[in-house]
Amino acid sequence: MSQLVHWAATARQGAPAHVAVTGVHGFIGNRVLMDGLEQFSDAIRWTGVDMAGTHQRATAKAAQDLPESRYEFLEHRSFLEAFESGRCRPNVVLHNGACSTTTE
Repeated sequence: MSQLVHWAATARQGAPAHVAVTGVHGFIGNRVLMDGLEQFSDAIRWTGVDMAGTHQRATAKAAQDLPESRYEFLEHRSFLEAFESGRCRPNVVLHNGACSTTTE
């Protein structure tokens, strides 16, 4: 992950880097977000994306107190609308898809 995020931090000359993480309320997506925030200080703005109703998960609680200057959460439909309209254009999208069960 660090090489990809480093690329995002240097990809746009003069503009702040922006990384979107999908599945941010799940275990892996949450770890990607928290590790990225820790490793890359203020150099990157983060957008967390997940499905509606996932904010009740224990892993979602950790991101609720993050400063708005570095992190925002968007429900997945809102993210797609913002992306299509140009309001949200991350350099990188780290997609963490998951099956509905772990036995598949």
